[in-house]
Amino acid sequence: MLATGGDCIKLWDLNDFKLQQIFPSKLGSSVQSLSWSNNGGCLGSFSSGSTEVSLRAIRDSSSLELPPIKASSSVRAVDHAHKAACYLAVAESSGRVVVWDAKQLTSKKSFQDQVSNGQNDRWICKDVEDVPVIK
Repeated sequence: MLATGGDCIKLWDLNDFKLQQIFPSKLGSSVQSLSWSNNGGCLGSFSSGSTEVSLRAIRDSSSLELPPIKASSSVRAVDHAHKAACYLAVAESSGRVVVWDAKQLTSKKSFQDQVSNGQNDRWICKDVEDVPVIK
């Protein structure tokens, strides 16, 4: 599946590129970012100005909206861990990054004023050496 965002989220079949599902964005705002889990089972997204990350379980042509992750300030970015499907990093406008367990909706680790991405999902901080987050 391919997910696209804008005034709504659209899921497309990669074999024939036919539209499979459409989900409205929260509060009519445009979808700012999308992130698939590495197993393709969960889609995380947020809308402009939102303090929540919407989660949706996806399976073939059906889906289920899950409880959202609630950030302490506006969400700026979301990204699933590349090796662990249940972990989702949420960057907030306050400069804080929180790594969430999307299955249990619990925060696992947070960093203040350390926002960047590396090639390896084990590191999510900038200007800090050897800070393991997820193995």
